[in-house]
Amino acid sequence: YLFENGRVDDIFSDLYYVRFTEWLHEVLKDVQPRVTPLGYVLPSHVTEEMLWECKQLGAHSPSTLLTTLMFFNTKYFLLKTVDQHMKLAFSKVLRQTKKNPSNPKDKSTSIRYLKALGIHQTGQKVTDDMYAEQTENPENPLRCPIKLYDFYLFKCPQSVKGRNDTFYLTPEPVVAPNSPIWYSVQPISREQMGQMLTRILVIREIQEAIAVANASTMH
Repeated sequence: YLFENGRVDDIFSDLYYVRFTEWLHEVLKDVQPRVTPLGYVLPSHVTEEMLWECKQLGAHSPSTLLTTLMFFNTKYFLLKTVDQHMKLAFSKVLRQTKKNPSNPKDKSTSIRYLKALGIHQTGQKVTDDMYAEQTENPENPLRCPIKLYDFYLFKCPQSVKGRNDTFYLTPEPVVAPNSPIWYSVQPISREQMGQMLTRILVIREIQEAIAVANASTMH
């Protein structure tokens, strides 16, 4: 609605809306997926498609891009808590390009993250199934996890790209779309991360991904 009426406000990052964001966090933080008496999970009314369409996901602004990366990291890396997201770091996200055996010119790129980082024993051989992965979306580059990750790196200060203690950087308060740097070297606060994650966890596709992962670990 705001975009359609020529407004560029971001109700989740602009300082003018801080009180609203804090209130929304309090409302949502204890929300759990509703389950019917027969055990079926009722789908959330907040969908991924809805958020792309209303520009709450994408690279429209530094804060929106940051939210999008957290969305992908929650959906594909299955990072469900603030503590898990805080352990994520630039140096721990690995980029990999694979060739198609039947067509060497056909390559696919992914980014990978070692699941349950830190619990593997020293010297233990790391196998492919120990990684969570995000893959390219060639049909829709504007929603591609790899392209948006690359764009994030492009907009980050060079000095932070090898850091092993942070991944989510604080957006600069005022930037132009063509500005070379969108983020400071400071990580976002735990409180900010919690508010972002709370909003992400109510998205239908996130709840479905977590439910599938939980079901697979029970078998």
